[in-house]
Amino acid sequence: MGIIDKNLEGCHVGLLELFYDFIFVSAILEVAAVVSQGYLSNPNIYIYHFLVCLSIFQVWLYMTIYINRYGKSRWYEMLFIGIHGVAALYMSNTASADWSRSLPSHSTMMTLMLGSIVALYFIKSIESGIDKEEKTLAQHIALSIVWAFMLQLFVTLSFGRIPFAWSLILAYVAVLGGVIFPAFSKTSNTWGTVINFSHLVERFELITLIAFGEATVFIGEFFVLGEFILGPPLIFILFVSMFVWYVIQIHVLCEHHRHARALVLMYTHFAAIIALSLLIGTLSLVYEDRCTSIQFFDVVCGTQVIFYGAMLLNCRYYREGVKLSCGDCTGMAVSFFLGIYIYLLTGRTHLSVLMGAIITALGCLAVFIHKLQSNHVILED
Repeated sequence: MGIIDKNLEGCHVGLLELFYDFIFVSAILEVAAVVSQGYLSNPNIYIYHFLVCLSIFQVWLYMTIYINRYGKSRWYEMLFIGIHGVAALYMSNTASADWSRSLPSHSTMMTLMLGSIVALYFIKSIESGIDKEEKTLAQHIALSIVWAFMLQLFVTLSFGRIPFAWSLILAYVAVLGGVIFPAFSKTSNTWGTVINFSHLVERFELITLIAFGEATVFIGEFFVLGEFILGPPLIFILFVSMFVWYVIQIHVLCEHHRHARALVLMYTHFAAIIALSLLIGTLSLVYEDRCTSIQFFDVVCGTQVIFYGAMLLNCRYYREGVKLSCGDCTGMAVSFFLGIYIYLLTGRTHLSVLMGAIITALGCLAVFIHKLQSNHVILED
């Protein structure tokens, strides 16, 4: 949970970081287009979408932690940030559910991005003017990342020379291991005293804001001039309701001035944004009439469970005196099952799926608006 320190100074996100975040969220949503390349009945669509999004998040997290700890907008830092952005766009634009086509470019770009991060930490470890403890920490972090870099480099250089299945397994290990490794590495125990929690929260808030903004732009094509269709306004209401609930949960209820490892914050945001991107990709299938109402229902239910469930885990960061109660969870669960009932009651169409999802989103929002009113004295302090 961490130690609350309201006197702790935070640093604000810079414009370069904001631009970097925009590129990476755009890359994740571009990968969501892979969903529209095939049918949802193909499990490879889900697996590919999940792993590529995790790959992008892996390198984004490594760079974000570096900037959070050491970033000073030096010329070489800006250079490596630029390399990251270009590589992420290349990786997203060559995305394909056919791993035999996409794996070479995926591993090459991952090698480039991971290598640049290792280089940044190595430069920090030999930099003059910082104490020995900081140098040692930078060396440990570089070593904790270099194994994933070496695996991706091996996959890149050996592709076509070893069985494809082995290349794929090694790429999976590099991605999945690279994402979960910070939770078990030696350096993770020092995060509470090194990471600027308020800065990290602001970064995650911004990528979530960008994701919702991109989603809104995406559904703009559904609004046709001179033609009113009920679906697009319902989708807009759905995204707005989910976003306002997110703002209450993370920006208002959570205490940003604290010392904490922030692992829960990181992983829950990974899950939430991946769920959002999958929902956006599925909406394109609905728009092209290539998704049945049952498939749409499954995806909407799954993404809402992941989004709300993941974000609720951040209750560990609530302000003093604010707790997630059984009544809150019960109210959200009732909203969810009421949404399912609306779907079953109104004909099981695509429109009924949206209506049920909105009932769930508005119900969850109402629960947390009531929570705000109940804790207004604490929150004002």
